[in-house]
Parts: sequence; structure tokens; C-alpha cells
Amino acid sequence: MKSLKVKIEKNSIVTFLNKYGPWALVVGAAEGLGEAYTKVLAARKMNIILVDHQADKMQALAAEMGKEHGIECHQIHLDLKDTEAHSMIMEALKSLEVGLLIYNAAKSLIKPFIKYNPEEINDFLEINTRQQMLLVHAFSQKLVKQERGGGILLMSSLAGLIGMQLVSPYAATKAFAWNLAEGLYHDLK
Repeated sequence: MKSLKVKIEKNSIVTFLNKYGPWALVVGAAEGLGEAYTKVLAARKMNIILVDHQADKMQALAAEMGKEHGIECHQIHLDLKDTEAHSMIMEALKSLEVGLLIYNAAKSLIKPFIKYNPEEINDFLEINTRQQMLLVHAFSQKLVKQERGGGILLMSSLAGLIGMQLVSPYAATKAFAWNLAEGLYHDLK
């Protein structure tokens, strides 16, 4: 994978850290867009709590970001299918000043709807909707209690806007994320 080089002005970093820092939480951090978010945040000198079920990839990314940007990375090796995942994540945040949550994790499979088994359907609901909502709720309460601003970024997908075939459960849960984010924009203003 190509190295991501980000040129960021020093004043921009200070402003960003004052608004969202000094810690960010990236759920689904080990690869893809989660990895990209981690790299951009690290370039902005933000410490990061990485959450993922892929321990090896997460450890390698944390080591790379620490070495390249001199930031701290905490890792939470966790499967979001665990019904208490949100509580475990929030417990790990207790002593940290976290002002930014990025929920990038998602279950995704490609096949006809009738071919999914009940466990797969439940995984979609747990990872893509339930844990997301519970974590966002707890994180929002933490920000309000600390009387500080912050940010919440929920990853959706174009599939959530058009109901695509062969990914119906994924598309439905991405529509959920889209609507949750829009509602939160108004609720948390």
C-alpha cells in the first residue's frame, strides 16, 4: 500500500486539536477507510484509540503511526458482534480526553437475501446498527458531561441510498447510519 503523505499547516493542526483532540476513537481502524482516517489523524498529531477485530493489522498500523508521527496509539482488539462491545470501548475511554469518534466498522457480504443465515443477519444488526447507536449515544453523553464540543463521523455508503441487490442487509444498515447521522446533526447542535 502506498504511504499516505499529508501536508498540514501547523496552525491548522493546533485548531484541529483544540476542537477535537487530543484523542480520537476510530472503530474499524485496521484497513481501508479506517486506516486512512487513522493516518490523517496521526498526521494532525492526534493520539488515536484503534478498535478492530484484526489484531495484527491494528498493531502494525499503531506502530507505524507512533514511529512516523510520534503519537500515542491505544489498541482495543474487539469483535463488535459482542453485545457489550460499546461498554468495553467506553470503559477504555474513561481516563482519556476523546473528542472525535469515527465509526467506520461494518459487516458486508455479497449474496442474494434469501441465502443469508440468521447469524449473518444478526451480525449486520449488531455491528452496523446496534453497537453504532449505543456507542454514539454513550460518547455523546460523555461530551455533554464534559461540557465540550467534539465530532462524530458515521460512515454510510451509496448502497444505503439506493437499496442495492445482493447487499440488501448492508444497504439497509447503511441507510440507518445515514439517517442516524442526519438526526444527530440536529439533536447535538
